[in-house]
Amino acid sequence: MISGLWRISYWVINGAFLLPVGIVFALAFWHDAGGMLALWQQGMPLYLLHTTILVCGAVALSLLIGLPAAWVMAYYRFPGKRGVAWTLCLPLAMPAFLMADFYADMLGQHGVLWDLLDFPVFSEESAHNRTLLGACVVLALAFYPYVYLPVRHALESQPPHWLQAAQLLKLTPRQVFWRLSFPLVRPVIGMGAMLVAVEALNDYGTARLLALPTLTTRLIDAGVLQGDTQAVAHWTLSLLPFVVLLTWLGLRFARQQRQNTFPGIADSIVKPVLTAGMARLVTLVCWRLALLAFGLPLGRLLYWQLANIRDGWSATLLDALLNSLTMASLAAVILCAMMIPFLLFIRLAGLRAGRVSFALAQWGYVFPAAALATGIAIPLIALDNGLGSLAMLAEIPFVPPLFSSVWLIMVLVYCAKFSRFVLEPLSIRMANILDQASAMAGLTLWQRGARVYFPLLKPQVMMGVVILFFEGMKELNAAFLFRTFGWETLPTYVFRLAADNLLQWGALPALCLVLIGGVPMLWFQWL
Repeated sequence: MISGLWRISYWVINGAFLLPVGIVFALAFWHDAGGMLALWQQGMPLYLLHTTILVCGAVALSLLIGLPAAWVMAYYRFPGKRGVAWTLCLPLAMPAFLMADFYADMLGQHGVLWDLLDFPVFSEESAHNRTLLGACVVLALAFYPYVYLPVRHALESQPPHWLQAAQLLKLTPRQVFWRLSFPLVRPVIGMGAMLVAVEALNDYGTARLLALPTLTTRLIDAGVLQGDTQAVAHWTLSLLPFVVLLTWLGLRFARQQRQNTFPGIADSIVKPVLTAGMARLVTLVCWRLALLAFGLPLGRLLYWQLANIRDGWSATLLDALLNSLTMASLAAVILCAMMIPFLLFIRLAGLRAGRVSFALAQWGYVFPAAALATGIAIPLIALDNGLGSLAMLAEIPFVPPLFSSVWLIMVLVYCAKFSRFVLEPLSIRMANILDQASAMAGLTLWQRGARVYFPLLKPQVMMGVVILFFEGMKELNAAFLFRTFGWETLPTYVFRLAADNLLQWGALPALCLVLIGGVPMLWFQWL
């Protein structure tokens, strides 16, 4: 019974990852064998170059910002440290395309700050290079917390006696970092850099608003928005080298991270206190960083809303808000509810069986969300069409669509896209649970899950729900598949306003997106 149930759950969950990917690849080779050659002639080398520079630049700048912040916050004490720690996480609540829209207006050729600085535009090439550099800076400001948060946690979780030994040896802070801390947190740094690279690779809003052609913008503009599944498949195939490389790096860093995980807490040792001058400098830099990445864009939205306070709610905004809230909540609850029994069955059958699931979850996170939505929608629509044909043969007057519902497709996309945020922490925590006593007591599988595993896994489940809801509320690319049918989520609604330069008269939707994304982010920081 356990073996059969495990096999069913195992293949169902793994099939949810394999099916859309297989369909997209099948579309790429099914009809047009010269599709990739045509894309190459349409300028794919330029898109490939822009994508590579964008990803590498965002990763480099995120490391430059996140690593020093994590080091200072983990190993030093200074007045106001708690408030600074919260402000460094605020950029996660600000969507990157809203930040890009703000700086495009302020620093554009006809922007306010541009006029004040009076920078000349020497040539079209220099303006293009500035746009590419600006996109890298915006993405780094938006995603550096993906480096800062895990590295800070890893530094604070290092064994205290190692740090005490380093203090007894009178090592300088620089020597402690390079000889002790950096080798231990190197996998965590790599994992954070991989997360930034994935977000930069899949970014559409920032590149689109800055008129920067990348592989992702072509995937959505030429494929998703035009309803051309062949173009979606071909442009997804052009992203395959990035997907394979980032998936391999993610699996490697995750394996090394599990080996270097320690239960120690660095707070058990006395941390040095920064001098007054250094404390003021660190506080000033961190607050200005939060101001650039969060405060200024939010302030502009608040100013616009107060100036047009009569322009408030509308039926379209309420529908988009309801769609986003419902789908993000459903995906978070369903995925967390599925993963606990799934991991329990994997553990009883042997950990080796779960390696495929971990690899597929990593692959699903890196894979473009728009391509996942296309690969999931095609078989579900075909299934409903088949049921409709059978109903016509049986002379049934009307059969509503059962599987091609937009809500079902989007929930499946969210589950396939963000499952790694639940799968990895739950599997690491479950590996440390010893349940021999419950097995000897004669408890059934479901009793062991309800009485032993779920109480111990509750913190990880809560964090998984928060992360999934947070990521689901910000997801932009997948919903473009249904935007042509008048169905929108809150991110697509706000992006449409930003692309049409209408945020000045409709800042309330953007404020809702920022505030709703900020609440789970603050809750995650508290957890």
